Amino acid sequence: MKYEVHKTKEGVTIQAEAVGEQQMALLEEFGKCANGTCSCQSTEYKKIASLKTELSESGVTVKLTAKEGEVIDTDAVNHCLTSTVNKLTH
Repeated sequence: MKYEVHKTKEGVTIQAEAVGEQQMALLEEFGKCANGTCSCQSTEYKKIASLKTELSESGVTVKLTAKEGEVIDTDAVNHCLTSTVNKLTH
């Protein structure tokens, strides 16, 4: 599964290629991350004010908006996504 993480003015945008069951599994994992119950060792979820997801035929886009005064670490997000993608594809 391919994905890209982009820093934005408001926070971070994640674009992941996923279809069918992979989309649903990825959305479930993002939900766990938003609640701080995922398997990642990161605490970046504490910096998130909102998480919005958009589905398309080819994948999922997730927009993370940082709390005021916070900056979401894209390296930490990349690390967590690598772990999540490995879990979902193996």
